[in-house]
Amino acid sequence: MNMLTPDGFEGPSFISTDLAATKRFWVDYLGGVLRAEASRDGSLPCQILLGEVVLEFYAAHEAERPGAGGPNHQHYAWDIEPGEYDLWAERAQTWQVHTLRVTAHAAIHGLSLFWDDPDGYHMELAAHYTNAEDMAEAKRLRAELIERLTSVPEGTMSSTALGPPLRPVGIMSHFTNSAPDMAAAMHFWIDFMGGELYSESPAINQVFIAGVLVDLFGQRPNGPAVPPAPGSSIRQQYRFRVAPQALEQWVERAERWQVRMTMLEQKALLRLTLVAHGAGGYHVGLVACYESVEALQRDAERLCERLARLDAIAKPFTAENGLSIVSH
Repeated sequence: MNMLTPDGFEGPSFISTDLAATKRFWVDYLGGVLRAEASRDGSLPCQILLGEVVLEFYAAHEAERPGAGGPNHQHYAWDIEPGEYDLWAERAQTWQVHTLRVTAHAAIHGLSLFWDDPDGYHMELAAHYTNAEDMAEAKRLRAELIERLTSVPEGTMSSTALGPPLRPVGIMSHFTNSAPDMAAAMHFWIDFMGGELYSESPAINQVFIAGVLVDLFGQRPNGPAVPPAPGSSIRQQYRFRVAPQALEQWVERAERWQVRMTMLEQKALLRLTLVAHGAGGYHVGLVACYESVEALQRDAERLCERLARLDAIAKPFTAENGLSIVSH
């Protein structure tokens, strides 16, 4: 059993091609709280607090491209109360935000709104009902409303609408990954990262790790292929909190498993991140925060040669990584 696991989920990090448009969507429209502006050189991210996690947006460098992925297979979800659904629907119409789709989840009694941000990253607001019947009735009563929402054209978000949401979004409940190689994805998130199996079905497996669910979408037998879209930069990542003293253990683990790992040193943020290259190429950041630049630099210098060797690993993560270790 893997006893090494992150201490908490910090939030996702993204690459943004237009930070002004990004802030218009995530702050002005969704009600996120701007915590920090991005640096002009793109080295430091814009930070936005939304639903108890901090979203980070880096200004794209020339070679960096956002990895949005498929709307089912790669999205980020926040909870809302059933009574808030109509408020958000009304806001979407007032702000002329195109609703990608409205989805009813019978298994979790959820009715969801899906929107894309300016770079195509997919986000979900999910209202959860007491039972599937209540959820189905809520959807039936809103048939005309849903039709109006989904008929709003893409790319027409209002430039003049103002005012915060009447209710803030709830917690970020889950994010999703495309997992055409389900065995490798489960192996990474459970055996390497230390998550726990939460649920299993023919279409989706869920892993619970450090307070958040990771939904893994498998390849449908007769459906179109939806490849993973981790993005072209390690700065697009899922950030998990670890203690500085745990970094050595994660490096040792990556060495034993032969998992590619890259070091991201950010002195201005007093943080050192080990980015694991997981199943499907997704980037998972193990983020350690420091009290001083000197302490951070000592650890970076101590680990840099080992991380350079790990970063040189070319083989992608598969279900075979670390198998002999897990079997013992």
